[in-house]
Amino acid sequence: MRIELIHANEFSDSDRTHWRQLQLANPSLDSPYFHPNFTAAVNAVRSETHIAVFRDLAGRALGYLPMERIGRDAARPIGGRLSDYQAIIGPNDIAFGAQEFLRGCKLSRFQFDHWLTSQPCFSAAFYTTDGSPYLDLSEGFPAYEKTRREMGADELKQTQRKARKVGREVGELRLVFHDESENAWQQLLAWKSEQYERTNATDIFAYPWTRQLLENMARDRDAEFGGVINTLYAGDTLLAAHYGLYADGVLHWWFPTYSQEYQKYSPGRILLLELARQSGDLGISKIDLGRGMTSYKMRTMTGITEVGDGTVDLSPLRKFATDTWRRTLERVRNSPLRAPARVPGRVYYRVREWFEFR
Repeated sequence: MRIELIHANEFSDSDRTHWRQLQLANPSLDSPYFHPNFTAAVNAVRSETHIAVFRDLAGRALGYLPMERIGRDAARPIGGRLSDYQAIIGPNDIAFGAQEFLRGCKLSRFQFDHWLTSQPCFSAAFYTTDGSPYLDLSEGFPAYEKTRREMGADELKQTQRKARKVGREVGELRLVFHDESENAWQQLLAWKSEQYERTNATDIFAYPWTRQLLENMARDRDAEFGGVINTLYAGDTLLAAHYGLYADGVLHWWFPTYSQEYQKYSPGRILLLELARQSGDLGISKIDLGRGMTSYKMRTMTGITEVGDGTVDLSPLRKFATDTWRRTLERVRNSPLRAPARVPGRVYYRVREWFEFR
């Protein structure tokens, strides 16, 4: 096998066509993040966007891996922390060595945090694995509802009761699949930024390139791929908004937010329920909730996709230092030192996040 790294600007129309063929041939690559338009959108706002091309001995492309270079000789998957799924666009059993990959790309380090475990090429480098829950709506909402009942959950009934209640007390509910109004976009940004501040999390929208990326994908969306702004209204009152990615019948649940004034009605969950309920009309066969087994995801999901995080590194010393640091952090989290370590931990978190999104 031969592996080469090219700039995304060198990617041809025939390469893109082959990419789509490989993606559609592998059911595990159904996420919008694997669509070539996502890589193109990131390339429009980031300068160090590259694609690793895996070729057989005859020179035919077997797969593609979009990535961003970090500094001189390190890289991460395309979109960095904004990418909720990462994998090679190609068959799951594509075989190569980690060192072979790094040397072919002229890299010394490649780090990832949402790698599909169905592709085992980097499994030896995993630190941890986690689940990305999803709602299977391929057979329609009644079938989904039946599956949830059989799983013994009453989340749907509770959300439906709240939906009826807000409809009576505030106004008739109305879902907009892609709200193109400026008010919806600005309110989503304001609510989400306030949420980040309230929870002491990094404000992703404070970085110009991330906001530009989302705006571009929503503005330039087409029937095949794009960003969508889902909104839920009660009468003329905006209750909740969500920015997601949509492609090939899959909606990725990405940036949900809602009005704190109406939080007692759980408007974010009502929005998700309405998207699922109207999925047949909207062309949605699956809603992917993204990595993390939180309680509300577990109460609505029908299945999970497993992902892992890790690093492949040509430097044994640097890898040892990274592994030691991760083990130390885990011990602190599970020890009495957790509380006093929060302040320096928050400083470290802020610095790390700045480097991630810079």
